[in-house]
Amino acid sequence: MKKQKIMLVVMCLFTIVILTACSNDVKNATKDGVATNHQEKNINNNMDSESANVDKRVIEGDSKPVDEKQDIQNNTYFGNWKISKIAGYSPIYVDTDESANIGKAALYTAEIARFNDNERKNPIYKEMKYSKSKFFEENRIQLSDIGINDEQVRIVEIEDWSGPGSGFIIKNEQALILLWDGIYYELNKE
Repeated sequence: MKKQKIMLVVMCLFTIVILTACSNDVKNATKDGVATNHQEKNINNNMDSESANVDKRVIEGDSKPVDEKQDIQNNTYFGNWKISKIAGYSPIYVDTDESANIGKAALYTAEIARFNDNERKNPIYKEMKYSKSKFFEENRIQLSDIGINDEQVRIVEIEDWSGPGSGFIIKNEQALILLWDGIYYELNKE
């Protein structure tokens, strides 16, 4: 009987340790409440202040980091945006009334990033380029399934902000694609 109690305590402790370790992995692997598998790594942890303005994160595979200074000059995503339609669905999505999100607004500038009622002041935009194959590998959906027929796509994430609107795909100068609960929405520039 005593041996069974000891074994039960050991098993409980082991389970707690395993669950704690798994929950830390999930926290590291999630962004915006949705699991991502980007496998990011920092190329240089000891960047000086000048090079800190350049996005040094590299996504393994065939995506490329983009200089943030270039983003501000080519800020095609800066401006007012509004969700106009559903562009597509990821293989796994939340079954919600997605039409309720049509018409929600976003604003992206150097001073503020706002989507619906959420906002981030002085946002830091991180831009990456993904090839068609890398995008499919990461998202399990073809670019053409969301209305993009290019060989590569620019993806922008806003540092230290999670939730809808904190990341988007640049379709063209007049349209962005936003992933929210597994549903891809198209936003049009106003």
